[in-house]
Amino acid sequence: MNTFVDAARSFRTQFDLNFSEKIIVDFFAGGGGASTGLEMGLNRPVYVAVNHNPKAISMHEANHPHAKHYVQDVFAVDPIDICDGHQVGWFHASPDCTHHSQAAGGQPRKKEIRDLSWVVLKFAGKVKPDVISLENVKQILGWGPLIAKRDKATGRVITLDKININGKKVNRIAEPGERVHRHNQFLVPNPKKKGKTWKHFVRSLEQLGYEVEWQKNIIAADFGAPTKRERLFLVARCDGQPIVWPEKYFSKKPKGNLKKWRSTVECVDFSDLGNSIFDRPQGPLADATLKRIAKGIQKYVIETKEPFFVNSATPFIGRDFRTSFGHDIREPLATTTAGYGGHSSLISPILVPFITEFANASQQRNWSIDEPLSTICAQVKGGHHGLVTAKLSKDNYKGALRVAAFLINYYGNGDARSITEPMDTITTKDRLALVTVWIKGEPWAIVDICIRMLKPRELFRAQGFPDSYVIEYGSDGKPLSKKDQVFMVGNSVSPYPMAAIARANNPFITQQIKGAA
Repeated sequence: MNTFVDAARSFRTQFDLNFSEKIIVDFFAGGGGASTGLEMGLNRPVYVAVNHNPKAISMHEANHPHAKHYVQDVFAVDPIDICDGHQVGWFHASPDCTHHSQAAGGQPRKKEIRDLSWVVLKFAGKVKPDVISLENVKQILGWGPLIAKRDKATGRVITLDKININGKKVNRIAEPGERVHRHNQFLVPNPKKKGKTWKHFVRSLEQLGYEVEWQKNIIAADFGAPTKRERLFLVARCDGQPIVWPEKYFSKKPKGNLKKWRSTVECVDFSDLGNSIFDRPQGPLADATLKRIAKGIQKYVIETKEPFFVNSATPFIGRDFRTSFGHDIREPLATTTAGYGGHSSLISPILVPFITEFANASQQRNWSIDEPLSTICAQVKGGHHGLVTAKLSKDNYKGALRVAAFLINYYGNGDARSITEPMDTITTKDRLALVTVWIKGEPWAIVDICIRMLKPRELFRAQGFPDSYVIEYGSDGKPLSKKDQVFMVGNSVSPYPMAAIARANNPFITQQIKGAA
């Protein structure tokens, strides 16, 4: 292992097991989410990790140095060769989900990417693992043939060629009588054959002697990760043992022994609250973004009954008694007296954050920081999460007017307009009340609104990785950019549900029991 990595990282998976036993293989291993979960659940190391992306494998190797790593197309490796003669206890695959995902929207689909799951059949046919797991989006259940998209008006094929119409780039419609090669067709799922390929895939596994089950709504937050990421998991077994689906440990609305979902709060670095949305050097945010921020401020700051206070800047109650140093704002208010010295007051600025998502127009959302993070995606669309912070004060009248004008313009009845334009005149107290937050019976005005994107480390925390997981550099010591890090976490399997599924279906325990008998 590279000495730089060995010296720098604290996260290590320690296993005192003999590799003569059955092994674990991880295909589409990425930065190591599934491998981390499998090692947590099975208490033994991953033996082989395969991925075509050298940066992903480098991150994987930095954290799982005991594994053999292959930077190759999964179809190019020989299952028998990479296993070195060992039997396989668990084989996992997380094929690219983008061309099955609903997030792809109206984008063309590629058959080559949709068909990546077939490598599971190749591996199973040659090596026959005891247990196979597959993780993907639930839309893979609709996996079927692709057909050319056609123009509704003319019925002609839509091509992948881009042309300029009225200053906008659009896909070219084929000319009358033009034959468009398959590789240049705008391909979409055939609605008449939805799910046909998925059924064929499952049937092929069953013909190899596997029992096959899947659940399409496995939510990472139910198993301890602070993210609402929802994925389909398939489990196939041929070792004679039943498939077991783990009971969840957490719940949005817990009952009995269940715990409440972990929240985004524990993932965020509150020492950095971002910069003001006003007077940005790079120019104003898009109107759609500003509207979403205004709605979030209204819902999670102005209208909320219990505003969230950032721990690093939690206000406290000051007392004018010489012997009193005040108390936390969450504590009951101290005895109020008629004398001069009994006056209580809030001290320090109050910061009330929430999370906004920069996604497709139909999916742009805000949510409380007390909730788990929404699904982290690798691509730009859907993959950006922003921390929005409202700063409160009693004496910054100019700032209060600016925020009031912003909220009126973007949340009120008036038409939205750029914040670079002159603000509306605000003449009444009622209008200013738009930005008033009441705390302990006293009004506080919002004087600024700040925003920043969540950092890669915060996203990895939300996905369920330990803080000791190496994400800043690879096994060779070369730095990984923030873009690379976000891509890795967006493509990763959340370790927590993976660990729970592995623990519930552990073939190595069965092996040990049989050996003891």
